[in-house]
This record gives sequence, C-alpha cells and structure tokens, in this order.
Amino acid sequence: MTTENEFEKELERVAAEIREASAARRLPNQDLFSRQLELERELGRARGTEYAERLDEPRLHVGFEWHVSAAFAQDTILACDLVNPDERGCSVVFRFRNVIETRFGGLNDEVLEAHPLYGKGLDVVGFYIVRNSSWKELMRAALIQHSGFDPVGWNEVKHYLFRDKGGELSCLAKGLDWQVSTTSIHEIRQRLRLTL
Repeated sequence: MTTENEFEKELERVAAEIREASAARRLPNQDLFSRQLELERELGRARGTEYAERLDEPRLHVGFEWHVSAAFAQDTILACDLVNPDERGCSVVFRFRNVIETRFGGLNDEVLEAHPLYGKGLDVVGFYIVRNSSWKELMRAALIQHSGFDPVGWNEVKHYLFRDKGGELSCLAKGLDWQVSTTSIHEIRQRLRLTL
C-alpha cells in the first residue's frame, strides 16, 4: 500500500519533470499532466482532504456554450453544445436532482492557479465530484440547525463541478442524470425561455 509520503515524493518528481520541460521551452508529455492530476487525487484520498475526482461518464467534449436553468429547491438543468456533434446528437442536457445550492461562474483557465481545488486534481476542463467538499461541509453545518435536517438524506448529497475554460458550474445535489440530444443548444435555450 502506497503511503502519503510516497505520493508526495512521486508528485514532486512529476512536477519537477513538468517544470524542467517548460523551462527548456518543450511541451511536457501529456501523460505527465495526467499522472500529476491522479497523484493529487491519491494524496487527497490518503489525507482525507478535499479533492476533485473526475467523473467516469460522460466522456463528452462539451463546447463553450452553456445554458443553465435553476428552480429553487428543485432541479438545476445545464444544457451544453458538443464540440464534435455526431449521429447521437449535437448537445447534452444534465439534470441535477434534489438541488441544495447551485453556483455558476468561477475562475477561468487564465487564473486557475487561484482556484481552491488547484493542485487537488482539478484540470482546466472536466466533470468532477468534489470529495470531502468544504462547501458541502459548510452547508451541512448551517442546515443541521434546522429541525427538519435529515442526516441520512444528507449523505446522498454530492458536490458536482463542471469546468470549461471560461468558468464552472458547481452544484450540491442528490443526483445527476444526463442525456445526449439531437436538439441544438439554441433550440433548447429557446424552449426554456418560452416556459419561464
């Protein structure tokens, strides 16, 4: 079993290789970046601290056009265009179920180093679940004061984080469903406007 100290040493070695390649004005091997992110996640798991774990699915390349629709204490819907539309569709619709809170915006890729999850498994673009989430813990600490707080139900809540180069959507919710659609992002946005 790998120890926390071994993860730290391996992470420093990989980071040094990336710095060395950058200093020599060479593009570091993409495998090094992937290894660095995985080591950051392993270190977070070993320490029991906050880290961003990439979701296995969906493996989609989402474009820069997003549309968010949120209903108080219900669902949040995120519709995105796909970079490489195919016969399956040209957009994807995500539905966060039983939402506690949604945040939209965040830091773009030019200042990613200032993100609280930088160095903790977060990449510029991707879909994540934030493990040991400080935001989830802050919300739990506030909501536990309420007489209707359900500690068992709270265990189902996850911190979802979707990033692209321009920013992010973070959502505390009990679940996530997604579906590729043949409807364009423009049509989806128009339909959502008509229903509001």
